[in-house]
Amino acid sequence: MAGLPGTGKSTLGYALAKIFDWIVIDKDLIHSAMMSKGSGKLDTTPAAYETALSLLEDLIVKQNKSVILDTAGREPFILERAKEIAAQCEARLRIIRCISPKDVRMTRLSTMNRRASQWARDIASEEEQEAWYAHLPVESLVIQTDEPFELYLDTAVRYLNDE
Repeated sequence: MAGLPGTGKSTLGYALAKIFDWIVIDKDLIHSAMMSKGSGKLDTTPAAYETALSLLEDLIVKQNKSVILDTAGREPFILERAKEIAAQCEARLRIIRCISPKDVRMTRLSTMNRRASQWARDIASEEEQEAWYAHLPVESLVIQTDEPFELYLDTAVRYLNDE
């Protein structure tokens, strides 16, 4: 899963996990737990990503489980590491990027129960946001999440089933 905070990627990811009986690794859950021990957000960010990616590798390679990695996915190293992990056991890597208009994201951010590591507001320009996701492969599924949930959930299921 990739996308800015407030785009609904966690909601979609958990719904997909329930449908497919997959495991969700939520980077914000890990990051917020680390922050609860007194460390600052910037101090714990690298460790949170490393922990999430290590869990991903263990579950996929050693335990032969299918996993959804729930993270903003802005950093190219996440994709590169996920590709390396998938290649170790010839797993299939699929990327779903959730997008929605800024006003929708801001409304969601202001009304959701945020974890400590999650954004409270979005100040990035549209150009910055597009640049953050330029590294994602063209075959990634991009879903507009201000549409009815059932419609884009069905689109994601078909994508994951290769339909």
